[in-house]
Parts: sequence; structure tokens; C-alpha cells
Amino acid sequence: MLLWLVLVSTATRRLLTKLKLNNRPVKGDPRSILNKRGHMAKYIVKRTLFSKNRDLEAAAALTAGGIVANDAGVRILKKQGRGVKEESKEISKKLAEEAERQGTKVYKTSVERSHYANPKVVKLIRGKGIKIAGGKAGDYIASDPNRADVLAHELGHSKHSAGRSGSIIGKAAHKAYSPSKAFLHSPAGLAASYINGYKSGVNSARAEREGKKESVANKVRTPALSVGVASPVLVSEFEASRQGLKAMRRAGASSKLIKDAKLRLAAAGGTYATVAGINAGAGYLGRHQGKKSVKKNKK
Repeated sequence: MLLWLVLVSTATRRLLTKLKLNNRPVKGDPRSILNKRGHMAKYIVKRTLFSKNRDLEAAAALTAGGIVANDAGVRILKKQGRGVKEESKEISKKLAEEAERQGTKVYKTSVERSHYANPKVVKLIRGKGIKIAGGKAGDYIASDPNRADVLAHELGHSKHSAGRSGSIIGKAAHKAYSPSKAFLHSPAGLAASYINGYKSGVNSARAEREGKKESVANKVRTPALSVGVASPVLVSEFEASRQGLKAMRRAGASSKLIKDAKLRLAAAGGTYATVAGINAGAGYLGRHQGKKSVKKNKK
């Protein structure tokens, strides 16, 4: 028993230390998203880590799990498997050539700063006085020239823009990508999840007080909002990786490099899911507070 308490205490202390998020990631690193949520995440975990309440347990699990999984995803993405570095450079060159052929400009940058900008985004960037040029099609890719997996993923995003032949689902998801990502990564998204959960909790407590059964719709609305808002981003990222892996195969990538790329890209995609998880965690905290408020005002 004593050993168990020591282990739990140590694990908790390490987790809360991680939640301080003192390190400042490079802008564009998925961890920068979590920095905005650091205080809320820390509050949720502190309040709920040893709770027997289901809503609070869900809040703690989603928040803590989201932060740990996000950190793991970033670490996996940054590294590259053994024995594939040289081949990755060669395949990366071929992918850059494919991008240029379709009219997409390719810029060199780090893994953390890698991104794709469609023609509309390029115009917005230039409108802010930033000197950047797209290719013949008006778009560009910024990626690490040594990482075929990262460049392939950004190339995959480009396949769903400028009238190219990406999947129908991918194109639909990419149209809703910008508003979905903006809402998902903003404090407004976190607040909306909390308010939605709070209303769900109020409805649940009122139904219980009246001797009624809580509706299924009310039960699932807390996680449904986070998943719904995140779905265009998650589908877009999945389709970008799928199209990117197809491009790598066309470029002659070995099965070993493809396998390594799948691992890195899955980890990268998972970082977006973790943000949705943290938002859902805030929703479950709101649900608990909503129930509590009804019970407090009981007449």
C-alpha cells in the first residue's frame, strides 16, 4: 500500500510538473496550442485526479491524456527512424519536383514550421505586408528538405486545393479546415465546450430531480461538440497523410521508409485529436458544475 502511494504521488508530481508547460516551443509546434490551455488543464487535473465522480474522471482523463499524448506525438514526429535518413532526402527531392510540376512553390524550413498555404492563404499573408510568393498555381509548401514524410504530408494537403485530384471527402473537409482549426485552437473553443457541458449537466440534474431518465442526446452532447468541431481538421489531416503516402510510393519509397512515415504522420495527426480531447475535458468539467448548480439551487 505504501509503495502504491509513493508511486501515485511521484506520477502525479511529474504530471503536474509537465502541465506547467514552461518550455516555449517554436511557433507552429503543436505544443504551442496547449500552452494556451495550460492553466485550464492544470486546474482540471488538480480538481479531478482522485475524484469518484464520473464527469470529473472523464475531465481528468481527457485533459491529462491529451497533454501526455500530445507531447509524445510531437517527440515521435521530430525524430526519424534509423536507416532511412539518406533515402528520405532522395525521396524528398522527388516530392519537391512533383510539387513544382503542379505549380506549387517549395520553401525550406524546419519540421516544426512545416505547413501548406493555399492561394487564398497566400493572398492573406501578402495582404499583411509579408513578402511571400506562391508557385504558378498561387500556393506554396514550407517543409524540411530532409524529411520526405513531412513534405509528403504537406503535398497531400495541396492535392485538395487549386482544383487538383484529391479525394471528395478530403476536399470537403479542407473547405471547412480553417474555421474548424481556428475554433478548435482558440480560447473560444474551450469556453464553448465548457458552456455546452454546463448546459448538459443542468439538463441532467433537472431530469434526475423530476424522476425522468436523461436523454441520450443530452448525454453525448458534451463530447459531440468537441468531436464535431474537430472533424474537418482530423479528416483533412488524415487525407493529407494518405495522399502524401501515395506520393511517396510514386517517388519509389521503400517499404521501410513508408512504414516509418506512417508512424510519424499518425503521431502528428494525433496531436490534433489531443486538443479536441482537452476541449472535451473542459466540457465534462462544465457538466459537473452544471449538475452542482442545480443541486445547490434546489427549492
